[in-house]
Amino acid sequence: MINIEDYINLAYKVAARFYSKNEDKSIDEINSEALFALVKAANRFDERKGVKFSTFAIVTIEYEIKNSFYRDKSKFRRRVIEGKDVYERIYTDSLDREINLSEGVKLIDCFIGEFNTEEYVENIDLKIAINKLNMYQKNILKMIY
Repeated sequence: MINIEDYINLAYKVAARFYSKNEDKSIDEINSEALFALVKAANRFDERKGVKFSTFAIVTIEYEIKNSFYRDKSKFRRRVIEGKDVYERIYTDSLDREINLSEGVKLIDCFIGEFNTEEYVENIDLKIAINKLNMYQKNILKMIY
């Protein structure tokens, strides 16, 4: 039987490789994934296969940490290319974030055009309301407007 306490430092060492690669998860979250993977590795380890536990644990911990990143579907999109799973990162940005072009400029200020969202929504609501009217009521509206 494997004593997990002997390998806790190994889990932290493997987790440390992922600290700088991901700004979305905290160090504590990555460490907890690593410790969870260590427990999982201890439960699945078979001494009869002739592999050292540390080797098996490292692979399992790396897999579980990477898998935890990819499970967050808002950050990655899974595609199959030539029969292989490929994970592409989805980049999102806030319209309120300041751009480094000049002080106080926001991304939304850089969009060209005068699109009035309120007017657009009102037009959609108006079309829906008009479609609910009978022909007589529609004709009266056409005469008035």
